[in-house]
Amino acid sequence: MLSKEKAALGRVSKVRFNIQLMSTKLIVLAMTITLISFAGFQLESKNSEQNAATHQWLQPQAVTVNYPVPISQDHWQFDYEGVESVLQKVSVNRKGLLLINGDMAVVLAEAVMKLPDNMNEHEFKRVAFLTAKGLPGLAGEQLALILNNFYRYHQVSKHVSGRGNIKTSQAQKVQLFQQDLALKEKYLSKSVVEALFGQKNRLLNYLFARRKINENSGLSQQQKKQGLAELEQNFKRKRQAFQAKIDKVIE
Repeated sequence: MLSKEKAALGRVSKVRFNIQLMSTKLIVLAMTITLISFAGFQLESKNSEQNAATHQWLQPQAVTVNYPVPISQDHWQFDYEGVESVLQKVSVNRKGLLLINGDMAVVLAEAVMKLPDNMNEHEFKRVAFLTAKGLPGLAGEQLALILNNFYRYHQVSKHVSGRGNIKTSQAQKVQLFQQDLALKEKYLSKSVVEALFGQKNRLLNYLFARRKINENSGLSQQQKKQGLAELEQNFKRKRQAFQAKIDKVIE
């Protein structure tokens, strides 16, 4: 009888030991899971901080030269360094005046691609301020204004109906060209558009007119030949006059 009680007590002790061992393992497992979760949270927080840092506004080098202390403590959602790098391609003449020409149009198109879509007025002012500081005097202020207006034009032009269609008739191409020209003049003024796109626009108008003459079934071959010759002479005369005007500005 006594041996049976001892055996029963032994089994009870063994069960208790197994329960305690299992409880200990569960506690260790819970602590391990907690430590892993905490480490993962710390890593995620660190990555989030690093990602946020990559989107913070950085004061461009050209501005830092004149303003060692950052001119703003705000954190902007774009990096102006890319825009600054592109705008360094803009040229000025010997008098320090901004050269507004076809080359500048290419630079402006590249610069606005570096900026985010749908900027607010606060961001507009910040970009204008930094752009103006990139060039001395009136040239910087003028570049800031043109970049601002070109950005507004670019934002609207992306949504103009019919742009980008692969299959368009000649008449539709002419209409789209005229719409785009009117849009440029609305945001940039006629004089700036003429300086930036004058040569390109004259060439396109010349090509449109050539095609119109060639496709006119009501004209004889002799009439077409004469019309094309007069058109070419007129195009060359205007191109030379425009180039002479550009050369004078460059001096």
